[in-house]
Amino acid sequence: MRRVRGSFCHKAMDRRRLGERTRFVAWSVFAGACCCCLRTVGAGAETAATQEGAHGLLLIDVKVDLAPMGICRTNAAGDGKSDDTAALQSAIDHVAGRGRGTVMLPPGVYRIRSITIADGISLVGAGPEKTFFRGIDDSKVMIELKGGRIMDFTAYGTPAEEASGKNWKVGTEGLGRGSTAKPAHVISVRGAYKGAVISNVRSFEARNDCLYVRGSRGLRVLNCVFDRAGRNVVSMVGNDEDFVFSACRFGSLWGLYHVDIEPGHDRYVRDGLFVDCVFDGSKAGELGTDTWGSFLCFSGHRELKSRNVNVVGCAFENTYVRVRGVFAEVGFL
Repeated sequence: MRRVRGSFCHKAMDRRRLGERTRFVAWSVFAGACCCCLRTVGAGAETAATQEGAHGLLLIDVKVDLAPMGICRTNAAGDGKSDDTAALQSAIDHVAGRGRGTVMLPPGVYRIRSITIADGISLVGAGPEKTFFRGIDDSKVMIELKGGRIMDFTAYGTPAEEASGKNWKVGTEGLGRGSTAKPAHVISVRGAYKGAVISNVRSFEARNDCLYVRGSRGLRVLNCVFDRAGRNVVSMVGNDEDFVFSACRFGSLWGLYHVDIEPGHDRYVRDGLFVDCVFDGSKAGELGTDTWGSFLCFSGHRELKSRNVNVVGCAFENTYVRVRGVFAEVGFL
């Protein structure tokens, strides 16, 4: 393997030799590839990227690698002030052009409009307490997955702390009108028919939905938190199958429904599992939110296209389950 200057992964490997595990090392093992962060200077950067893309997992640190490698005019700032959309999307597209790889987000606050993740791409933060996204305009989707993985960060639909937390406003009409949140959906999974993974992610303060899913197969949502939505905390609206939500918490604050599985007449949601999750309605009504939609809602139809969703080992705090229409083979254990 070609030796390159001062990479994050070298430091991570040193920590591992000292017996300290890191998320990035663990992810590298999961990915089944030896990672080497490319940090070169000058004309050789693109050659190095090509070589590593051919022989292993391409790993790019958005704060140091983009300008030297000629991926983007500037590195991502992550300073909570700059618009980092172009830098992050350029890194994602560059890795996608190599077939697969990881875009790393060191600690910081990355303000973005909208970015899209494709198959084979992993977008990895330094942890939900260290890496943050903030939405800065009225985009339909802030982070869209058409495949790939996102993990280890927190995403807010509000542009700054002044519009967040206790200052977050849900908006009106169950659609987030007048909300302090900017994007309609903080995270959206759409057309991800080759699988997608959301792991150790917190998604807060959407104008509509914290997580919106439409068109997926093999979606895995693991150890995540979703809360503060102008419409639904989580929506699954059809053509979704073989999905798992595991060890997730669905929070108390929303404008319309809690968690809504409501495919239209010609769509389906089937073969899914919620396991060891918490559906929390204990704070519903606070911060101007609604209370009547305190339920996990299954909406079916007589064609029986939507079926076979199981809820196992889950806790319901001041919430209930609503099944309307015909939604076959819904199981609770």
